[in-house]
Amino acid sequence: MFIIDFSFILLLIVYISLVLVTLLICRKTKTYKSLFYMFVELYVIIMTKVVIMPIYILDKKVYKDLIAGVKDFNVYGIQYIPLKGIHDTMEIVCFATIIQVVGNVLLLMPLAFIIVWLMNKTNKAFIVLCGLVASCLIELIQLVINVITAYPCHAVDIDDVILNYFGYLIAVLFIWLIKKYFRSFFDKVRSGFVKEENKNGR
Repeated sequence: MFIIDFSFILLLIVYISLVLVTLLICRKTKTYKSLFYMFVELYVIIMTKVVIMPIYILDKKVYKDLIAGVKDFNVYGIQYIPLKGIHDTMEIVCFATIIQVVGNVLLLMPLAFIIVWLMNKTNKAFIVLCGLVASCLIELIQLVINVITAYPCHAVDIDDVILNYFGYLIAVLFIWLIKKYFRSFFDKVRSGFVKEENKNGR
């Protein structure tokens, strides 16, 4: 078996390299403040690690033995019954299951922060759709990996879509409330990440 994964050191090296490039580019163009790009880059790296890795590649003999030894072997790893995965997970309450559920809820919250707070998108249909598309895209990527490797490297679970999207909507609602009732704080945080908008162009 061959395992493709990113170590913490490798991710740190990649991120530091991206930060240095970002600082160089932002210093010349001065289009956006570098902190915004750094945040997005960090989020993409973490998402790559969490969503895509690890990838298991089995040699023919190990794969043949696995199929022979596992009853109802499902290469796609699909669970399409809503809430079944959550129910099964919560039946065995332990630190790992709690982390799994909470992690799925938190996964797309930074995306809401990027779209609604930093980019200041106001089209509600666009915002709501972005979260759903992102959640479905994550499971689609995992399914493609499973198909390519002919091994269920990741669980393609409808409940993950539900939890990811639920967390995203919670974050969107929270940000909307902050924007409505604490507008000065909203603008101050946003100005720290992105360039100041031209008030005459609003």
